[in-house]
Amino acid sequence: MKNLVYLYSYQMILICCLVLLGFFNADNSIYSIILVLFFSIEFFLFWLKENNKETDMLIFLMFFLAFIIRIILVYYDVNINEIDPGDCRDFRIAAENFFYTNQISFRGEFSGTILFMGIIYKIFGPQRIILQYCGILCFFGASSIVYSILKRYAVSQKTCIVCMAWMLFTPLNIINTSISNREAFIIFLVTCSLYCFILWIENKKKRYFFGMLLSTVLGMILHSGIIGVFVGYVMWMAFYDKKRQKIHLRMRTIVILCFTGITIYYLYQSLGGTWIFAKFGEMEDVLDITTKAAGYQGEEIGSTYVIPGGNSTSILGMLLSTPLRAIYFVLSPMPWYWRGGMDFILFMFCSFPHIIMIFLFCKNLFLDIKCGHVKDDNFSLIIVLMVSCLAISIIFGWGVRNAGTAIRHRDKFISIYTVLLALLLKRGTNETDFEKRKEIS
Repeated sequence: MKNLVYLYSYQMILICCLVLLGFFNADNSIYSIILVLFFSIEFFLFWLKENNKETDMLIFLMFFLAFIIRIILVYYDVNINEIDPGDCRDFRIAAENFFYTNQISFRGEFSGTILFMGIIYKIFGPQRIILQYCGILCFFGASSIVYSILKRYAVSQKTCIVCMAWMLFTPLNIINTSISNREAFIIFLVTCSLYCFILWIENKKKRYFFGMLLSTVLGMILHSGIIGVFVGYVMWMAFYDKKRQKIHLRMRTIVILCFTGITIYYLYQSLGGTWIFAKFGEMEDVLDITTKAAGYQGEEIGSTYVIPGGNSTSILGMLLSTPLRAIYFVLSPMPWYWRGGMDFILFMFCSFPHIIMIFLFCKNLFLDIKCGHVKDDNFSLIIVLMVSCLAISIIFGWGVRNAGTAIRHRDKFISIYTVLLALLLKRGTNETDFEKRKEIS
């Protein structure tokens, strides 16, 4: 991973030198095109050198194909026909405004996304193709980290191929990580947060803990809902005993939960109306939550779905409707809302893997309860990821009422889902685990 960081740093330094020499300006993109092509070749020569084993060649070809598809989409989006003329165009206009006027504003409000994009414009000039190429680099940096995590946990090559294929070739993810959207930046920060957390639970070095916090906070600047990832980390710190490899309630658990709860409450009371918690919008009671959720529904068109029971204004009604909202968020587009073959394809590629994850988790949980828990290196991480996924589903379940939007938001956490799917597949097919369970039973 250090070599990958060195490669990215070298590319950024070279671009900065070219900017200082005056090769980039708002009216000339030929140097940008040449630079992107040059860096694309260099990137995969690096990959080929780092992964020269025969077992990694298929992974390399998958990365290469996914990269080429995205580069083609970038050129199509920039030079032929804009794929998403909505938010993406507004993001670019606001980022260009920041480049010229230093105003960090998106539709009248502060936006972390505009800050990120604006910084890229400040460094490289207002070159749209460079902005989108940086997004692609972020996504493939995240994909490389995910692949290293799978190898770190000794996931079989066949499982790696299946899971990485899902991450690299999910239809809407290909589009969202190619256009001038924030998804690729969020995916990268969420992945860095997960990687730092894994390193921290393995050796407890402070730099990894602060790396986890920094990545999570930066992700929240782009989208407040990223706080759902941190919920899993807190649950691990509170409940998991690494020495016993067991989850149980301790005084430490109560202290950590109380401290975290008080801290979040204080931050929300102090900053609830600011950009940090922008998506939560100063919500103080159940009516505020349901009203905001209804507002999101009014803003969305197309494949909108209706939650049975509607918007409840009571705590009990909210508790009853939350599981349904989470399920709709995770599995949309639901079969009874399919409008044609495209919705079926999206369900099979984007939603069906989540059904597999839920099934495998329930199966493993049932076997653990029935036959006894098998201690392994994957168990704690699986629990952390499942808790994070549950928190994400609840948060976004109340903020999303459209299948396309649900898939786009799920893709923000594609790295978490990929690692979770790989670990569940590994644990579900591990013959040693089943033998241990038989011995216990």
